[in-house]
Amino acid sequence: MKQESIEALLREKIGLDPQSIGSKNIIRAAIARQFACQLPDLKAYQQHLQTSSQELGLLIEAIVVPETWFFRDRKPFDFLKKFVASSEFSPTNQQPLSILSIPCSTGEEPYSIAIALLEAGLAPDRFRIDAVDISCSAIARAKRGLYQKHSFRGNALRGKERYFQITKEGYEIVPQVRKTVRFQQGNILDALKTTRNRYKIIFCRNLLIYLDSAARTRAIGILERLLISPGLLVVGAVETTIPKTESFSIIPQSFALTYRKRSKREEKRNEDRQDRDKMLPSFIPPVTRDRPGVNLGRDRESQPQQILTALSPTPDLATARELANRGQLDRAAELCAAYLQRDRASAKAYLLLGEVHQARGDDRQAEQCFRKVLYLNPNSYEALTYLLLLQEHRGDRDSATLLRQRLQRLRKA
Repeated sequence: MKQESIEALLREKIGLDPQSIGSKNIIRAAIARQFACQLPDLKAYQQHLQTSSQELGLLIEAIVVPETWFFRDRKPFDFLKKFVASSEFSPTNQQPLSILSIPCSTGEEPYSIAIALLEAGLAPDRFRIDAVDISCSAIARAKRGLYQKHSFRGNALRGKERYFQITKEGYEIVPQVRKTVRFQQGNILDALKTTRNRYKIIFCRNLLIYLDSAARTRAIGILERLLISPGLLVVGAVETTIPKTESFSIIPQSFALTYRKRSKREEKRNEDRQDRDKMLPSFIPPVTRDRPGVNLGRDRESQPQQILTALSPTPDLATARELANRGQLDRAAELCAAYLQRDRASAKAYLLLGEVHQARGDDRQAEQCFRKVLYLNPNSYEALTYLLLLQEHRGDRDSATLLRQRLQRLRKA
């Protein structure tokens, strides 16, 4: 089957986990790209994919939600400014601060890093940022450094006139910021596996969630090798279970999911502590299927089934929730999926679909939906709560502890 062949190719080339995207989304994107390439069928497109890294990048762009803007989730950048002010991370007179941004997409994130460092008081020649992305077109746009209003959301970038020149075409990044970033096309498994560059700070947000288990392990190994101890690794808010390795320790900083690379001495101390912990008993509370405010089928026997006999021609989340509450979980899931075809960036739709999957007993699909909610809304209390319960049910105490800490910080905020 051509669809399975294309999914296998994506897994082979970039380590993509097809379930993180969904087979329907992959095949829809592949057909669209087939027509864009003016190829007769999917077989011809598959052959074209095998020889064109540029087309592979375009397919990836089509199937991954390309949500990026300046200072997206500002907390990690605020944390970065505070951290570089410490003597431990201040660049020496001989060596500038080295930073990696992967994936960098169209440049908003590495340029945000540069602006944050300038605001922290670092001169442009005191740091360097390497920015890597698999997409050739994204790299070309990043190098151009020209952005429209949708790249600026809310009040995340105050005083942007200091960093952008207003032109007829849009907002162009000023040379002072542009010269601090070097862009490179490539994916994490190939472009970085042999590089000799080392970094004190790595931003790798919302990439690892798309990789399968083997590729994720390889990628984390590469990041670990590239990071200077005690360097910083910043991951996305949705990536609550990674990196799960003795080489990293979480930094308890509000809303910034940041890890510090341990020294060899710290690694040995942590291994000894883990050996002691294995001797202690543990209690894992069971996960319950019922949630406050979500009926999801408890009254399926008492409610009339003739209501809502057909799906709404216009996808409607209120209707989907009503169907779910009446026990019609399959139809509710279909309606959520239809809604997401229209609005792929709807955190509410992913949250409801995750609740439906969990009520059906499909914890894997539910977890994927809740992680997509956090990708779109890092401070979703509901998604964090559901993930906490799933991790506790699975017996992953480390991940559950991190999630519980984030929930506690949200309550205090």
